[in-house]
Amino acid sequence: MALTLQIRDKNLFKKNKIDINKIIEVCNFNYGSWNDFYILNEGESKENTLVAYNLDSIGRGIFINYQKINKSIIEIQINLPTSEKEINDFYNIVKELNTQLKNIEIYFVEENKRYKYNEFLEQKETVIEFSLNTLKKQCEESKDEYIIYTAAMWPLTISNKEKEFFLNSSPLKEFEIFLNSKQNIDCYYSKPTIYKNQINDKYIANYTLTDECLSIFPIDGKFFLNFNLLNLNIDEFTIQFFIFSEKKVIDGFYDYKKFIAEIMKNDFQYFDSTHIIIPPLSKNYLLSILDKIEK
Repeated sequence: MALTLQIRDKNLFKKNKIDINKIIEVCNFNYGSWNDFYILNEGESKENTLVAYNLDSIGRGIFINYQKINKSIIEIQINLPTSEKEINDFYNIVKELNTQLKNIEIYFVEENKRYKYNEFLEQKETVIEFSLNTLKKQCEESKDEYIIYTAAMWPLTISNKEKEFFLNSSPLKEFEIFLNSKQNIDCYYSKPTIYKNQINDKYIANYTLTDECLSIFPIDGKFFLNFNLLNLNIDEFTIQFFIFSEKKVIDGFYDYKKFIAEIMKNDFQYFDSTHIIIPPLSKNYLLSILDKIEK
């Protein structure tokens, strides 16, 4: 469920300018842009859009589209459910836009309704309550299925245990803690590169693990979020290994399933229901694993 606002300068003659950098500064945001796998490329924007987030409490990300900035029009969007902190951040953008433009019109896309500035500010508690109810409803209705949420840094999977926890605690606060704890990590979140075998026309999804790098990898190589690849039949999942100090890849493509099975014997902890955290591994340790999975 998205909450999308189109905000424009209501002044008919002298239009005020929107300053994106000022919004980022005043609201204490970091930013980036999502790639096709909904993993954030930090510090980058894409086609005059960006994803803003607050490093003090990372949520699901606030999408900002400023493609019509020359006309003093901007679009901002959050996905619900999200944390109360991120809803406050969302409202802080609206406040800063009102400061910059002096006289704004707010169009709530999903409701097909226009709000005056003060009128929309009065809706904040309603939005927070709706976010809470949405979280509860999704936890209750998903039964034994995972819930997958896009988030600011990368996608997150909600397990049955976590759903039960959210339902029996103060959900938005616990949800805020969950979102931040799963994203405020200095690590590499893996994504595959998709290749087409020119000989047999089969598709291969290949992952890369770098030595001495804390990394998050899916337990099942098929588990990644990319809506452009939903109908693509991937036949093989492989992994390669990059040695950072030597700036080179170890020769060969290795069976992904065998590698993960070997890692899960010793060197991992669960990140969420579908991913594991692989600790920094030395070159020699990786070579010893390759020796096992080649046999």
